[in-house]
Amino acid sequence: MDQLGHLMMVYDAYGEQLTPRQRQAFGLRYAADLSLAEVAAELCTSRPAAAYLLRRARQTLQRLEKEIGAVAAASAHRQLLEALNSLVNGDSADLAQARELIREQLRTGGEGAAGITD
Repeated sequence: MDQLGHLMMVYDAYGEQLTPRQRQAFGLRYAADLSLAEVAAELCTSRPAAAYLLRRARQTLQRLEKEIGAVAAASAHRQLLEALNSLVNGDSADLAQARELIREQLRTGGEGAAGITD
């Protein structure tokens, strides 16, 4: 996944934790794809002030993801589901491996995506 895609996923998970002004700046810059100058104009502020809002928003989102890890957990879960889907659609040996992955996830409470192979 590209950096912007990851940033948008983190925003989806934690965006409500930003200040209203940070959310507005973030939406203008990344969702509406405005330039920094355009964001500043929309917010009736200077470019440095708009850049500061965006930097603080990104820092807050990154800190929250580091502390909580919801996006990383969702990504690991998705990888596990994709691996299981691939295995289930394979031959009988793949089914045995899929069963083992499911048992492992049940034992560990779904923590991480250990045991996934390509």
